[in-house]
Amino acid sequence: MEKRDHNIEWILQDLLGDNFLNISSFNLSFVENPVLKEKEIRASFSYLSNLGIPLKKIAGNAQLLVYKSEKIKSNFNDLIKMGLSRSQVVKHVNLLGRNPNTIQEHYNNLRKLGISPKKIDLYPYLLNFNPNTIQEHYNNLRKLGIAPREINTNAQLISFSPKTIQSHYDNLIMLGMTTQKININANLLAFNPETVNNHYNNLIRLGVSSHKVSMTPRLLSMNATTVLNHYNNLKKLGIKPQKICKFAHFLGMSPTTVRIHYNNLKKLGISKQKINANTQILGSNPITVKNRYNNLKKLGITPETIVANTQLLNMTSKTVQNHYNNLRSYGITLQKINRCANLLWRDSETINTNYENLINLGIAPRKVMSRPELLGNNPITISSNYKYLSEVLHLDKATIQDMPSLLSENPDSFARKMRILKIAILELKPNEEFNPNDYKDFAITSPATIMAKKDYCIENNLDYKNNPTWLKITWKKLMRKIEPNITHEGANKEKLKRTTPYKQRYDLWMKEYRKRGREFYARTKRRIITRL
Repeated sequence: MEKRDHNIEWILQDLLGDNFLNISSFNLSFVENPVLKEKEIRASFSYLSNLGIPLKKIAGNAQLLVYKSEKIKSNFNDLIKMGLSRSQVVKHVNLLGRNPNTIQEHYNNLRKLGISPKKIDLYPYLLNFNPNTIQEHYNNLRKLGIAPREINTNAQLISFSPKTIQSHYDNLIMLGMTTQKININANLLAFNPETVNNHYNNLIRLGVSSHKVSMTPRLLSMNATTVLNHYNNLKKLGIKPQKICKFAHFLGMSPTTVRIHYNNLKKLGISKQKINANTQILGSNPITVKNRYNNLKKLGITPETIVANTQLLNMTSKTVQNHYNNLRSYGITLQKINRCANLLWRDSETINTNYENLINLGIAPRKVMSRPELLGNNPITISSNYKYLSEVLHLDKATIQDMPSLLSENPDSFARKMRILKIAILELKPNEEFNPNDYKDFAITSPATIMAKKDYCIENNLDYKNNPTWLKITWKKLMRKIEPNITHEGANKEKLKRTTPYKQRYDLWMKEYRKRGREFYARTKRRIITRL
């Protein structure tokens, strides 16, 4: 017996070399037990080697050397006929030692449960589980709400015990995942809680909110290095961290894909700033974006308008067509649609509601058509502005109805403009009577322009007080009172020089004023200026 043992060990040492140490004592005893000839052992070893099985793996599955090479070959062919690839058989070499009838029974059971041949090839170790165990695991997944289709997609899950799956499931729920999200992203159940939690914490550190993580759970399957690479790639393209966190699903896209989408948008003339402003567009593939772009051009929307309103490329061609047809049905011209392309974002119901609200306020249809941008404003805001202008500032309703553009502007800006006109231009005292209806022509003139023209009149001894309308005529007409030969270019240059400082100051002031106005309204439910 000792001689026989020595011979078997000697043969295996000769065949496996240093890998002989990888043979378990159980496998060694198993090989030594049958009456085997050296020639048969070497033939079986040769066949396994020719299949491409590494020596270390043969040593780890030395029990296979019990079988003659013909038997191993027969089992190999049966697995191939079953749909397993050669590489998977080599990877899961222990299957070559299983009873073919048992393997076939396990295979048939997996197929009955809806596991496709492709998935069985991807996870061939499932063939090692007996039908009762597989059925128990499958039933547990179904109880948790995992759909059969998702079980097939993530067939590896039926190798996990109910206890393990429940632990993984509970951890995902604790992180804010809904049952629906877990069902759609069932692959996460294959990750242990520690790994998932590490991935979760990494996303939180990058600034992605817990809500966004729960809405995009597939990010939890990505390791920290991959996510960081994707994050840095987006930043290199000019996408701000706030935008990345808002559209966290982009972290799941490969840098190559994102770069292809980005370059396609650049080719269409869309700037880096516009892409950052409308980050969502990066999620659309180039063919889809190009088709939508061409469809907009067919409708008569100019490339300049498309580039300025990139949100239109987020919408399907059918949706844009419906919105376009609705606007045209109101008599809005193509030229006006190009000027107010944001109206194409609004669905027909919204446009109809906004239109009816304007009509109810006494705005004539032709006025609405001349100012179609009004259809893009919230009807509550429009009605509130109308009430403020008419009831608080005492602007005639007829004036508002004749100049509906006032409703789309900031009424606080209009009030401030009238204050400037009253005190800085007309030099009236704050408590003196002032009727804004007498100066309605100034409604559309900017405060910066009024102040700049006042300075020009003072410097050139023009009596603007008795001729306030001079402050609303064009710069060219005003300057020709002093310089009859002034050109349009010359007047425009003077205009920019004089109005720019005022405009910069006014814009900064209005930004702060709007902020204060919102805070004041939140406290008192009224606006800052209640009388002119």
